[in-house]
This record gives sequence, structure tokens and C-alpha cells, in this order.
Amino acid sequence: MHARRLIAATAAVIAACAFCAPTAGAAGVPGLVDLLTGVSTCVNETGSSGCTDGTALDGPQWVATSPDGKNLYVATAGSDALVALDRNPATGELAPKPGTHGCVSDTGAGPCVDGVGLENAQDVVVSPDGRSVYVVSQPGTSANGLLVVFDRDTATGVVQQKAGTAGCVGLGAGGCASAPALAGATGIDVSPDGRHVYAVGTGGHLSVFDRDPITGALTQKAGASGCLNSTGTSGCASIGPAFALPRDVAVSPDGLDVYTVSGGGEGGVVAFDRGGNGTLAVKPGVDGCVTELGQGGACEDGRAIDDATAIVVSPDGQSVYIIGALAGASSISSFDRVAGGALDQKPGVAGCGTETGSAGQCLDLRAVDGAFGLAISPDGATVYATAPSPTNGIAVIDRSSTGGLSQRPGLTACVTSGSGSGCVDAPGAVLNQSTGIVVSPDGLNVYAAGAAGDTVLSLRRDVVPVCSPVSRAVPQAASGVDLSCSDPNGDAITLSIVGPPANATLGSVDQANDRVVFTPVAGFAGIDVFAYRGTANGQESEDALVALDVIAGTAPGNGPLGAGGPQGPPGTTGPAGAPGPAGPQGLPAFKLVVVPLASKLNATAGKRVAVKYVATRDAKAELVVRRGTRVVATIRGSARLGVNQLTWNGRDGKKAAPAGAYRLTLTATAGDQTETKQVALRTKKAQRR
Repeated sequence: MHARRLIAATAAVIAACAFCAPTAGAAGVPGLVDLLTGVSTCVNETGSSGCTDGTALDGPQWVATSPDGKNLYVATAGSDALVALDRNPATGELAPKPGTHGCVSDTGAGPCVDGVGLENAQDVVVSPDGRSVYVVSQPGTSANGLLVVFDRDTATGVVQQKAGTAGCVGLGAGGCASAPALAGATGIDVSPDGRHVYAVGTGGHLSVFDRDPITGALTQKAGASGCLNSTGTSGCASIGPAFALPRDVAVSPDGLDVYTVSGGGEGGVVAFDRGGNGTLAVKPGVDGCVTELGQGGACEDGRAIDDATAIVVSPDGQSVYIIGALAGASSISSFDRVAGGALDQKPGVAGCGTETGSAGQCLDLRAVDGAFGLAISPDGATVYATAPSPTNGIAVIDRSSTGGLSQRPGLTACVTSGSGSGCVDAPGAVLNQSTGIVVSPDGLNVYAAGAAGDTVLSLRRDVVPVCSPVSRAVPQAASGVDLSCSDPNGDAITLSIVGPPANATLGSVDQANDRVVFTPVAGFAGIDVFAYRGTANGQESEDALVALDVIAGTAPGNGPLGAGGPQGPPGTTGPAGAPGPAGPQGLPAFKLVVVPLASKLNATAGKRVAVKYVATRDAKAELVVRRGTRVVATIRGSARLGVNQLTWNGRDGKKAAPAGAYRLTLTATAGDQTETKQVALRTKKAQRR
């Protein structure tokens, strides 16, 4: 009877509970940034503006964090160096490493270790396993370009350049392996599986390297597989005119696609299919590129992407953002990543953002004039853009779950050098000519380089607190219910009830002990729910659900103890007394119930399909997608009490799944309990612009 009552009650709760599912705007929006407090908020070449005194930080260009969050690495063009900084995960503060551990430079000046190929260092990236650091540089002239290879000690963060020709490849420095296709090297990325490295340069090339997953050593692929350019010269594969003057490269989180942005010709983005062995091929037809004017029909026609300098792919793989740095019309353009990895620019004003809004054609954003660099937070909630002269700052832009961008008003929108800008004021000139930017892996800090200020600025990134759902059985009596919230920033949390129970009363929240007393009304037995949230530093968590199964009868307890046995002779223990009678039956376990929020779904073929469902307890979840009897995809995840979601990417292997009817089987397992539900899905063909 209990199980049947629980299932019925759960269905009723889902239908009637207005606060069971998260509501738009119910939670705070993460991403706001501010200067660090109580510690140094910057490191620079001279120790000025209240910054920590660093070494080899003249003209920092780009920054990268290690996957473990312990270190920040800086490529500096003025000092011709790679700088290693220690990061305090608790405070976000950066500190230079002592002595020779702190830097490797092209000349070995000061305390730095003497390196090769670091003149005019441009970009830096750390491998996903944290064991390698790679730098691209432009020694001498733009006809030169090098990729420099370092081993990283994962325990200490200290880097050491590989010996001999394994330590650098390209043109422009003696002792390096030869690779003419790296001219003007400006951008680099590593595939998520850590097996391939991709580098681009303004000389017009995209170079492809195999990476040894054990040693981190690089080997350029042979022949046309190892380099691509717009003309097919130098033994490279031909890409076409949309690839002129490439400046940045990004690999999608799923590893299926590679994107490059170009500043020459019409400017724009080129999209590549990435094979399992790391080889690249331009996507067919107009899916292969988006340019400012469409290359006479060869590419998709884009907006505000002329003179593109930077590109990022969102962590969920749904969106791509591009900086268009055309003088006087700098922009951030937004694209949906659709079936097969092709890019569709968002329609209307959602497709681009400029300092002026471009007469209503784009979003009106602040602090993006002269935009140069891009970063996106690990939670996908915030996009950050650096803007050198005339802005000398950072734009803070919110990102929605669908990839749309917006900007909050006032100080929350930006950080700049110089007061009176209406933004957070960075000390001194630390953000003058701001260039590289990165968000720490834990999402709690943002780090930006100021090339003219010879500085790396550390910012605190505010995130929302997290509250956990609760499910348990309680007696027909007043019971204390423990609530659980945490704040990654370490801010104090205030708990509040946002949805009261229907069949009980709640006492005031005991803030000191994170507890509330739940008292069911007389005679009530069954499931009752309420919701609570936490607030920290003005940021509100999502609502967390508490589901309590009120059981008729007395509270659980132990039976009376039996009488003690007679005292034995000295030195020995008497026999134990007979056990007492069994106490009343304890409260039953909370049953697993899973209910999809919709039994039928419609979607566009090849696009993501989200299946939302409610679970009554924590469980392992699996979604199996079938077309007829054939399994198309299997998605696994974890369910928690309340509303959950599993998402199918719309693909059948590496290809977009065709339009048609599908059967989705949702299964949740908790211990020896299993629940299975079916959802019908019908997809229709996508309509291209």
C-alpha cells in the first residue's frame, strides 16, 4: 500500500507543485567579477599599483591555467618568456615561483632558465592531462613561427623545455625542428583527448601535430595531413580564400570539430571535421565557412565577423563566439553549433554585440570597443572579452542556457583601468592594452593580461550557492529536517523557505544549525514537499526540493533491553540476559519514482533533445534512443531528488540523426530499485537560412 500511495502522491506533487521545477530567474546569475580582497590582486613587472613584484612579465600576451587550477602560465612578448605563477585555490591570489622555477626566457635573463624559440611569445596552452605546456611565438618577422614544447611537473607546476629539436619546431630559431607551415604563429589548442595539437599563424597555415600521450612530444603529420592553407602551397592541403590570415583556433569539447578565425579577406570562421586520428577536412559546402560577405555564395553570409581575432566554444558544445576586431566596429558574434558541427549565426540582434548596437542591428554592449580576446566560464554562464585601446578593460557578458548573450547594467558589466568609466576600477594601469584572459577551472577566478601595464590581474568571480535536495521518511510528529547549502566562494549563507508544505507547518529556519522543524497536521500520512534556497553575497541558489514521507504510527525505536545476567565469579563475566522483544518497525525506505515532465516531444532533426524528469531520490539514470529496434544513442547520468535532465545531442554516431520517429527509454536505478518510463519523440528536418 505504501508503494502505491507513494507513486500516486508523487504524480500529484508533480502536477500541483508550483515550485518543484526551477523557474526562470529563481536563481542568481553567476559571473560577476570584482577585485580580490585581503590579498594582492595583481602581479606585474615592477610591483607598482599595489601589485606583487614579478619577473619576465614585460608585454604579456596570453594566459592559461593548468587543469588542476594550481598554476597560471603567461606568454610574454616583451620578455620573450614563459612565466609560471602559483595560484592559491582558496583566495585566487597569484604568486611568482621563486628563482629559476618562475620563468623560461629566450635569453635566460635575470632568474629565468635559458630557453629556445620564445622570442615574441604569443599564445600558451596546457594539455588536458596537465603534463605539457605549449607556446607559439613569432621570432624576428612574421615569416617566422615556432611551437615550443615544455614538460610540466604536475606536483609542482614547474616547466622544463624539452631538449634539442623536441623542444621546438618551426622557423626562426636555431636548434629547432623545421616546419615552414608555422609562419606568423598566433594561436594554439589541444584536442580534449590530448592526442593532437593544432596551431595557426598569420602566414596563412593551420598545422596539425600528433601528441604522444605519455611524453607530450609532438610530431607533425606527414604531407598534406600536417598542414592546410588557402592556396595549397608548401605541400599543404588547400582550404580556400576564407582561410586567409588565420589568428586563432579552437577544438570543440566533444573533439569532433575544429574552428579557425581569420582576419584577412572578408574575415570569418572556417569549420573542419576532425577525424579519429586528428586529421582535418573542411566541412562540405556552405557548412565549411561563414564570412562577412559569404565569399560569393561559397560560404554562409555572416555579420560583424570582419577582421576576426578570437574564438571560443561553449563547454556544452552548443555555441561558438567570435571577436570581430574591425576598427571602429569591434563585435562579439554568436553562433549556434548545429547538426554535424556547422555554425548558424543567431538571427537578428542576438547574432552580434557592439559598443553602439550598430543602429539596432546588434546588441548594445559596453566595454567591447577594440575587443581582442575571449574566454568562457566552465559553467558556461559567462563570456568575458578583453578590449585594448581605447577601452583598456574587460566586458562581462551573461550567457543563457540557449547561448544568447546579455549584459547587466552598471558596475557589473565591466572592469577597466581608470575611474569614471562606470565599471569596476582596476588599480593603476594594470589593464592597459588588455590581451589574454582565462577563467580558472573551478570557475572562481578570472585572470587577464595587460600588455602595456606588464601585469596579470586577478579577479574574484562570484558564483551562486548550491543547495541539495532532501528525501526521507518522518513520523507523525515534529521532526527536525537538516538542510544543506554550500557556497564555492566561501561566503556566509542564509537559508529561506520559498515553498511551504501543504500538509504541515514549518518552524523558523535555525540558521546556526541549518535545520527546520517539520510538523505534519494531525492525522496526515503521505508525501509532503517544500522548497528552500540559500543566499550568499546577494546571489540566490536554485530552489531545492525537500520530499518527506509521513508514516502513520510511532517513531522508530529499539525494544527494551533484557534483564542482566547474574554476576559471575570474580574475574569472569556472567552470561548475557535474554534479548528484549523487537521494537516497532522502522520507517520504510523512500521508494524510487521517475516521471518524465512530457510523454511526447517534438524537435528539429540533428539538434539537441532534452528529456526532463522528476525523481524521488538520488539514482543512476540512463536514456536510450531507438529508431525502430536499433539503438541510436545511449546517454548516462545521475539523477537527484527533484527535476533532472538528460540530453541527446541529436546525432547517430558522428552524423546528424535523420528526421523521423524515435522511442526514448528513461531508466533510473537506486540500489535494488529500478524505474523505466517511455517518451515518444518526433523530429523534423531543419530549415537552413
